[in-house]
Amino acid sequence: MTFDDPEMYTKPFTIKVPHDLVPDNDIFEMFCNENEKDRGHLKQK
Repeated sequence: MTFDDPEMYTKPFTIKVPHDLVPDNDIFEMFCNENEKDRGHLKQK
């Protein structure tokens, strides 16, 4: 994935996502489990 946004970044940059897509399978959302203990700050007002 390449980000090229001169208004936000000084130069374009590319990242690699180390996951393979497998046909006929679901795509699962990924999140950090360590943040589970810090969920208090995410409460809706």
